[in-house]
Amino acid sequence: MEPTQPEAAGARGPKSQAKREALTTRIADALLAEGVAQIPLRDLAAKLGTSDRMLLYYFDDKTDLVEAAIAELSARMGAMLAEVTPADRRPAAEVLESTARFLLSSLVAPFMNVWADIAARGGRGERPFQAMAARSVESSLAWLDGQLAIADDDARRTAASAILAAVEGVRMIEAAAPGSTGGVTALLSGSFVGRPTNA
Repeated sequence: MEPTQPEAAGARGPKSQAKREALTTRIADALLAEGVAQIPLRDLAAKLGTSDRMLLYYFDDKTDLVEAAIAELSARMGAMLAEVTPADRRPAAEVLESTARFLLSSLVAPFMNVWADIAARGGRGERPFQAMAARSVESSLAWLDGQLAIADDDARRTAASAILAAVEGVRMIEAAAPGSTGGVTALLSGSFVGRPTNA
């Protein structure tokens, strides 16, 4: 997801922009610790040692604040993912297994808890979470599309959608009942064996 950078923020000058960026980092940390849904603006301000009115000086409103923090988290997670992603395209089974392994890791779990909040609220049609969830899904599909060694565009997109659905399902069930999905990823990846690729 792209960070929100309203014109008003730029008009406040470089020092104010630097303060906004510092606050965004701390807000992102707070979301990792507690999730999106659990922190009212006033409580968030108290955690940061400031006031809700001061937060709204650096952010246009709570939507701007949340979108900036989620963009920060997306950037962090993207950097983590880049470190473990091979440069070459791979078979779908391998992409599914490695993606599931990444999303189920303890390091990534806090990020996925934030995503679960966004997805749930977006699914209920809440703003701005509906648009944020849709952008996140599209971004995930684009990333998976770029990893798959499948020549046909439509088949590659379908495989990306299938992988995203599979790993999200496994992650959600595993978060609710740890240890309940052992062997599931390997079983699901078997459905891709023998599919045509670029090879």
